[in-house]
Amino acid sequence: MTPSELNEEKLVEIPAEHTFSELYDDVKYDPDIRPGREAQERDSLQEVLLKKRLRQKLVELNPGNPDIVYDIAVQKIEIISEPTLIETNRKFHQMLLSGIKVTYQDQGKTKYSVIKIVDFENPQKNDFIAVRQFLLVQHEERRLDHVIFVNGIPLVILEYKSMADTNITIVDAFHQLGKTKYQRDIPIIFRYNAFLVISDRLNAKYGTINAPFERFSDWNDLSQPDKKVANRLEILQKLLLNKSTMLDVIKNFIEYESDGKNIIKKICQQHQYHAVNSIVKRTSDVFSQKGENRIGVVWHTTGSGKSLTMIYYANALSQIEKFENPTFIIITDRRDLDEQLNHFFRIAGFPYPKPETAILEADSILDLREKLQIPAGKVIFTTIQKFQTTEEEREGKVKYPKISDRRNIIIIADEAHRSQYKKMAQNLQTALPNALRIGFTGTPIELEDRSTTQVFGDIISSYKIPEAVRDGATVQISCETHPVTLLLLNKFIGKDFEELTQGIDEENVTTLARRGTEFTKLVEDPDRIKTIATDIVEHFNKKQKVFKGKAMLATSTKLAAARYADYISSMKDAPECTCIVSGATSQKPESTPEKRTRESIIQNHYKDKLTIENLLARFKDENDPLSLLIVCDMYLTGFDAPLIHTMYVDKPLRDHNLIQAISRVNRVWKNKPGGTIIDYIGIADDLDRAFSAYSQDDVKGAMIPTSEIIEIMKKKHLELLNFFETDVTNRKGLDESQEIQLIYDAIDEIVADDVVKREFVKNITDLTKAYAVCTPHPACLDVEDDMAFFQKLRRILLKATSNAPVDLTEMESAISDLVEKGIGADQVVKEFKISFDPKKQDISKEYLDDIKKRKHKNLKVELAHKLLDDAIQAKFKRNIVKRKSFQDRIEEALSKYHGRFWTDGDTVEKLEEVGKEITNESTREQELGLNDEEIAFYDVVSLGKDYIKSDAVIKQISVDLTKYLKGNIRIDWVNQENLKADIRVGVRKILSRADFPIDKIEEIVPKIMDQAETNYG
Repeated sequence: MTPSELNEEKLVEIPAEHTFSELYDDVKYDPDIRPGREAQERDSLQEVLLKKRLRQKLVELNPGNPDIVYDIAVQKIEIISEPTLIETNRKFHQMLLSGIKVTYQDQGKTKYSVIKIVDFENPQKNDFIAVRQFLLVQHEERRLDHVIFVNGIPLVILEYKSMADTNITIVDAFHQLGKTKYQRDIPIIFRYNAFLVISDRLNAKYGTINAPFERFSDWNDLSQPDKKVANRLEILQKLLLNKSTMLDVIKNFIEYESDGKNIIKKICQQHQYHAVNSIVKRTSDVFSQKGENRIGVVWHTTGSGKSLTMIYYANALSQIEKFENPTFIIITDRRDLDEQLNHFFRIAGFPYPKPETAILEADSILDLREKLQIPAGKVIFTTIQKFQTTEEEREGKVKYPKISDRRNIIIIADEAHRSQYKKMAQNLQTALPNALRIGFTGTPIELEDRSTTQVFGDIISSYKIPEAVRDGATVQISCETHPVTLLLLNKFIGKDFEELTQGIDEENVTTLARRGTEFTKLVEDPDRIKTIATDIVEHFNKKQKVFKGKAMLATSTKLAAARYADYISSMKDAPECTCIVSGATSQKPESTPEKRTRESIIQNHYKDKLTIENLLARFKDENDPLSLLIVCDMYLTGFDAPLIHTMYVDKPLRDHNLIQAISRVNRVWKNKPGGTIIDYIGIADDLDRAFSAYSQDDVKGAMIPTSEIIEIMKKKHLELLNFFETDVTNRKGLDESQEIQLIYDAIDEIVADDVVKREFVKNITDLTKAYAVCTPHPACLDVEDDMAFFQKLRRILLKATSNAPVDLTEMESAISDLVEKGIGADQVVKEFKISFDPKKQDISKEYLDDIKKRKHKNLKVELAHKLLDDAIQAKFKRNIVKRKSFQDRIEEALSKYHGRFWTDGDTVEKLEEVGKEITNESTREQELGLNDEEIAFYDVVSLGKDYIKSDAVIKQISVDLTKYLKGNIRIDWVNQENLKADIRVGVRKILSRADFPIDKIEEIVPKIMDQAETNYG
């Protein structure tokens, strides 16, 4: 093992094993239970199931069946396969939850049995075992740090990294388990995977096999969620991976969304898990109470997965027997929100998607009443406006009718705080007097709002804005005002005209109406729109230089939206934009010339439903040039496009309308550092007034002024300057040689300590993110030159040192570095003269002699390390054994230097020894009489030299292997398991002829196959 692997085992794996020993029936160390061992659990390293345990549990959980039933059940689990890995994973999940359907013959009769795999209701009746260092061979040989088996099936995989290794993070663990590594190399184990865990002990996150890194979540101790702890892995183990919670999550909180093309596997976040269990219990309690229909209100801040929480809730409740297959009525107050929720439910699956006939849309008032007559088991979508009498009923003064007395109808109201629900509450009660009611909202309940709790009940679960930001469920929103000539002090933000005029006499109402007309003229004024549009284009283009993403513009009227779109589209270098407003071209001409003029401008932007869908799909595509979406009312709520980083607001907004609108920028996307609101109407002038309807505790942190982010940016800038004793700010007027010298001095200070390197890179990342949020604010000018210099140092570190601590989240980055000034990073690296050329045979003479002359001690060691690492990669690209041997030696040398055990002279001397050996390797072909392919196999076979008679035998085996493999490989053989199996048989025969011990053959064959794929894959 390398020092890094030893640290990982000692600091993470073994403590994790100790925790598992407290939680589970057993823990095992895989080398003790591998094939050939006394306590073996598998017949071969290719097997992924612990079949003895599996069969035993199937018998215990399903007694009384013939033996053949259990045999067939095991076989069905073992051979499960679909065209893609995610499809196979979904099919197994369905099997796990529903059981295995087995058909068999008994005394000439066909019989059927459904075999339960896991007892979800009684977790203690299942067999839990955590296996450490689980070795598996499929396309490659891979070792998994920890695998949790339930009844012999590997349901959870944990991958660890050492917290002591500054060069590796849990992002490495994420990529290691991903589709380009372990899911490619050993896909068989991922067929059965419920979810993954990645950890370095300080950090621990869980997610599904096709979730991006930003969708891996924490699981906190809710009694002290903000407390800094040294072992988050232990918390996750005890609170998520305990038997009960783990099985509950697997059964009720995993879903597969499919749009017919792609399948996305999702797992709940912690707040969703606890919320759903709380509201299911509350629903069950209310169901049994006479005279009480109100379940309560769920307030989860917009952007934190409220719609998915609804789905989890509906799924969990549907499985409870006493509700007798309930009907769910999902109510919204707007058609577009109704369509969005409907679509979300249709593509969801647990793991089975509901049939088309189970999800219904009410088309009219009467259609809603008809659908509510259906006995049970439906999900009905409707707008609240359909709970009213028809025109004929109103003319005849007919009261709203009773529709159903059923108790197992659950009314789920989205954005339950809105006034429409209050108006229709009586009709809901009349139509469905026994139905249970629950409200969901993405915004807080207003201080003076009593009717929401009267209709739906008290708040039973809340997930506030700061909590969502803390957990990474959303990103922080900052806001700043951009003054324009006609900026409005918006005293009546978002108030309905009728609400404003209550209790005012007729003369004053007329005055207010006149003011409204003046306001409309103001926000539609072409000169004002041109001024703001110019500012928007300038701001967006500058932002895009460092922060890739898209933006929205919220306008006050349809005409304003149309004018913005027309003007921005005509501007040179403006982003591509589109305007989406409700309405359609009228065949009836407007009554006045002014209205006709307005309509002639707006109608150019009316679009049919299909066109809108296509435009929104383009807007959500990060590679599509459509970058600015201009709206009036549509898509300010419910619209989810995580790549939006800026919302330009030229529309009066207040309270829940404001929170909903600004939340368009709070979605998590790649390494997006935050969302920005640019205010042209006056909202940001007084946030207390803008959110005056709420308790300040409820809206704390909803938007923070950009000035606060600027202070963070300034702080990070100062911290970076303090890394150096050298004055790195004194760069003005330096010539090229002087700047290079400054860079040498600066880097020498950074590379001296692993912790310093890590903190330096982290602070650059933090500064860059703060800058990306604030830019192009004038304050950015004060830091951007230094930031560009720091970014240059980071790039040099990455290119000139082997193990620079990279922020790997930026591999999928929304943020770009600034354009380099002065000498470029590549030019500095070139000056180091470490670019390895395979044609230059003597590494010491050609490179190391020059490196030893450098005066910067730390830089000297790092350059020697980088040189040798590149040389190893170049010279031994096709020789796995030699490559690993040399890499381990230089890693050990560097580790001793950083640990202050060796001086720079000692270290360079040791590295020089390695360099000489690398140089001498070029003569091995002649000495051994083998070519480079044969030497690669020679080094692999030499791992078992203790069991071989002589070196001559090793040479002959290497020649035979090379000849055999070259004669038997075919196109794409690496991906054909049957062909690889045949090749393994041939390899075993060659080793057997050389009297290799049988048990050692099984150890070395995977290594030979690895080398074969390196040579011929």
